[in-house]
Amino acid sequence: MSGHGALIHNIQALAERGWDIVLLKNIDNVVPDDRKASGLLWKKLLAGALLALQKKIFKALERPGLWNGAMAEWNTVFVEVPDATFAPVKTVLDLLRPEHQ
Repeated sequence: MSGHGALIHNIQALAERGWDIVLLKNIDNVVPDDRKASGLLWKKLLAGALLALQKKIFKALERPGLWNGAMAEWNTVFVEVPDATFAPVKTVLDLLRPEHQ
């Protein structure tokens, strides 16, 4: 296998090993030596920003909550009900509404 097929195969192999982020570089153009350092710096900055974003996302997903894992083993059934049965309470004053008497 060669070309793009090999590239896709290699990226899939990395994903199977747990890699989340892979930076690809176009090697069609030669970079002069005096520009290599700045290119490497930008790659490191981009990778760092991606890892920081990934960490924030994973942290948000790990928080206990209704639909992000806390109820993973529960059997859930969704039932459509008429609007009249829905009377949310967001403040104490909502309890004074007629539907809560």
